[in-house]
Amino acid sequence: MIKINFDDYKENKQYLLLFDHLIKQESQNKDLFLEDINITPSSYRRAKVTEQNIGNVIVNKLCEYFNITPSEFFDESNPDPKKLKDITEELKTLGDGQLDLISEIVKQIKR
Repeated sequence: MIKINFDDYKENKQYLLLFDHLIKQESQNKDLFLEDINITPSSYRRAKVTEQNIGNVIVNKLCEYFNITPSEFFDESNPDPKKLKDITEELKTLGDGQLDLISEIVKQIKR
């Protein structure tokens, strides 16, 4: 796993908004979800409100739950790292002909 300097992101609330999006996809109740992965909802809210660094522990717990690495999560060119990782894993199971079809579909969509 690539080492991430979390201090580079301590003033950036964007990653908290992305975690909110991922949590909403996963669970209807954010507080219960956070408690299930051993993050206190109050710590999470305090980090959002005060814009303090939510810390390596919280980021790593959330990334571990969503099966993404911190470097994947902080990749600003990827708006939904979990979805992209899931799609990539599915693509690995396809044969050459199926991958050719998917490639053509992507090219058509991009036009």
